[in-house]
Amino acid sequence: MAGRSRLRRALDHAGHSGFPWAMSGGEGHSLALRRAIRRSVAGHWPRGFRLAGQVLMALLWPLESLRNAVVFTFLLRYVEYTSDTLRELVRVLRPGGQMASLEFFVPQNPVIHGLWLLHTRLVIPAGTRFISPGWRAVGSFLGPNISAFYREHTLDHLVRMWTEAGMSNVQTRVLSLGGAVVIWGRKEACV
Repeated sequence: MAGRSRLRRALDHAGHSGFPWAMSGGEGHSLALRRAIRRSVAGHWPRGFRLAGQVLMALLWPLESLRNAVVFTFLLRYVEYTSDTLRELVRVLRPGGQMASLEFFVPQNPVIHGLWLLHTRLVIPAGTRFISPGWRAVGSFLGPNISAFYREHTLDHLVRMWTEAGMSNVQTRVLSLGGAVVIWGRKEACV
């Protein structure tokens, strides 16, 4: 890309990650992209940054600039092709590089799960409805979206997808009474 050193790009997934890339997104993505555009137009981004609002199926980094680590948060629920997304994230890692993810999770304990349902279906939507229409949409979207994702992808299935994408020694840790999960691993040397 000509002039790449003069122009830094920032594509912001979910409105807060700061990663220089974006993946195909769901309902929350377009809301976050509109917010990021408003931020950019209002001049709240550092000078020289430009929002390149596009849906990508590949990361912007060329192979010659492989990364030692990739860390992402709350991404996998927003992409249409989870396995392809993981393969692309692994592609930009150097052999032996580490990858880690923090995602929401659905508590497995029946009592905690019931409280989580109450919180995500009633408390969050009620609490966000007075902030703005955008926050109301996020508050109503979040809980059902998390539940739908884990109906389709169990934690064991996600670990298998990470492994099939080329990660080894994939581990998980459930946090916050079961409301979040960290997944991490190392890229195999031969991938």
